[in-house]
Amino acid sequence: TLGRGVVGLVQFGFVWFAWIGYGVLLVAAAGGLSHALMGSLLGVTTWNDLNLWRPFTVNDITNGTVAFILGLMGLLMWLAAIGHVFVLLARSGSLLVLAATTPISAAGLVVDFGRPWFWKSLRWFHAAALTPPLMVLCLGIGVKITTGITIGAETDLLKSIGTAFVGVVLICTSTFSPLALYKLFAFVDPGSTSGA
Repeated sequence: TLGRGVVGLVQFGFVWFAWIGYGVLLVAAAGGLSHALMGSLLGVTTWNDLNLWRPFTVNDITNGTVAFILGLMGLLMWLAAIGHVFVLLARSGSLLVLAATTPISAAGLVVDFGRPWFWKSLRWFHAAALTPPLMVLCLGIGVKITTGITIGAETDLLKSIGTAFVGVVLICTSTFSPLALYKLFAFVDPGSTSGA
């Protein structure tokens, strides 16, 4: 018990002194990664510049059936739009709360029953910080897929419909990226199976 307390005290001291710098570095790196992905996949550097209908016109559409199917699946896109706004707002709020409370939860490292507090908050902080790059990656790939299908990259009708469906579903599932990242960062928590 005494050894656990000493190790926990050293861990707490390290978190207390290094946390702000580490948090700022992680959020800045995630922001830079998001801008780089936006530039390469979407051709913009900010969300305000995003104009998904600019690269093609009605004359570029080669198959009316695929365009109709994409139009119907576009009705699902409002769910993704609302989900993206909600996730990014929740991410901002959770980053503030986690940045403020992680040094407090690090005090739980001193005792055995308080250790999971810190590791869960650390996992959620990483998931929240890296959510935008994953969302941009899923959105960008989905946009590339559906744009390619719309302008005739695939000639087979059934393959076009299947690929368009995959692109739209990929855009919609990007709203669940914080949960996926939380599961992905399970190795950070020594109390989890992969962390052990």
